[in-house]
Amino acid sequence: MKISIRRFCILGSVLFSVWLLSGCYYDPSVQNYNPGGNYGGGGGYPPGQNNSAYNSGLNYGRQDGRQGLSRQASRHWYVVPAASRETFANGYLAGYKNSGGGGGQGPGQQAYSQGLSYGGSDARQGYARQASRHWNVVQQAHRQSFAEGYNAGYARN
Repeated sequence: MKISIRRFCILGSVLFSVWLLSGCYYDPSVQNYNPGGNYGGGGGYPPGQNNSAYNSGLNYGRQDGRQGLSRQASRHWYVVPAASRETFANGYLAGYKNSGGGGGQGPGQQAYSQGLSYGGSDARQGYARQASRHWNVVQQAHRQSFAEGYNAGYARN
């Protein structure tokens, strides 16, 4: 089979883009992450860097913990530039741990887990992505958590 130069270049560009984008899903808030990073500190922001990313992460972490959402700093990557994501994640982790939200084990986390299950099931069965189809199984206060879990479950399958 003969591959033209144009197809080879397109394939190379696609593979390079996938490789480049694979780093966009780095989430240092997962377990076993050293919050001190290479900065030698105890999880604060790196010296010389504006602490607005850390404070923003702190606020989002507290909010997610109180709502019972899973600990996932990457859910909010859109609010900080890529260069500040590690700093943001350090703040997020600190805020999440001190949120008083029960460590994500509350009803919001249960709704998220339930959404994962329903989303995966709908994807496997070929249904359109629509979390609201299952609103009858979750309280209104936890529908956002359910929908986040549903979308994550749907995307996995």
